[in-house]
Amino acid sequence: MLTKSNLTQLYQFAKGNLNEVLLDQANSKSIETLHAFLPQLNMVNYEFRLSQDDSRVDANIMVWRYEAPILLDWLADRQEQVYQQLHSWVRDWVDSTNSFHLMIQNIWIMYDLQEDEIPEPWIIFAFSEFSLDKEAYIGLIKRLAAYFDTNYSDSHWQILDKIYSQLSEGQSIPAIGFQNRNINSIRLGVRDFFDVNQLCSYLEKISWSGDYDFIKQHYADFIADSSYTMTSITFNEELLPVLGIECYMDTKNNLSHSKEFLIELVKQNLCTPEKMDAIINWIGNEETPPNYFTLDSLYDSNVTEIKRWLLEVKLLVDPSKAPSAKAYVLINQSRKEIG
Repeated sequence: MLTKSNLTQLYQFAKGNLNEVLLDQANSKSIETLHAFLPQLNMVNYEFRLSQDDSRVDANIMVWRYEAPILLDWLADRQEQVYQQLHSWVRDWVDSTNSFHLMIQNIWIMYDLQEDEIPEPWIIFAFSEFSLDKEAYIGLIKRLAAYFDTNYSDSHWQILDKIYSQLSEGQSIPAIGFQNRNINSIRLGVRDFFDVNQLCSYLEKISWSGDYDFIKQHYADFIADSSYTMTSITFNEELLPVLGIECYMDTKNNLSHSKEFLIELVKQNLCTPEKMDAIINWIGNEETPPNYFTLDSLYDSNVTEIKRWLLEVKLLVDPSKAPSAKAYVLINQSRKEIG
């Protein structure tokens, strides 16, 4: 059955395009273990740290609404609490009469990998393009949170209210995630930012207590050179000074834009030349033999297309650490539409 197969085959295909400079033997083994654990889905995201002395790798899977039945079947066999909770939510997601069915377009299941075990994941919910007022939006988040073993206080919702209230016209919060692990954190993304002053102005309005000069000194040019920037904000009962500035690459001209961006990262000592070359070599599209992957018949064609690209570079803001960056590379398998 399709639902009982796993991601190992996709990983083996991806691995052939990943230089050891990005994926060493220990991390490869951890990712292979994760892929064997997960169900057969069509898109995987790998996170690579770009500095010389950091070889950590994380992995995330995206589940589109049309793939939800596959995930639901897999979750039915899982005994861990977080997966049982997610199973309850996905059961409602696949119900066409439930508002989640249209309001959530996909989810990310995100793993901070460890060598000896598969950790409890973050669950990130990506919203469809609906225009919601503040009350409706926060109500939606509370409904999502209620499925999970969380202990959110009034402080959580007050911070979320402020984050939402300070959005400018055209800005949005396209995704939000929950993490148990006894810390009850919420993480969300705010988009779009196109220059550092716009970003810092927003952070001031929500009373972020981090280092503004750090952002302006180290990251201003990268924000300006992105297709757009989304800011990843984390909070528990207070807004944390740790921040992620997610610089998205041009999807239509992914190779050329990524190359220009990575060259500048190397110049600023935020990426090694070897890792830059490895990511550039990763980007590309190709066809696989018919039926190489077992996919639902999304198209009439049996030709499978594999797309590899650089989605974004996340610039990290942490009071205890020097400037650093990590790359998010994706591999996506799909039927190729013919004619």
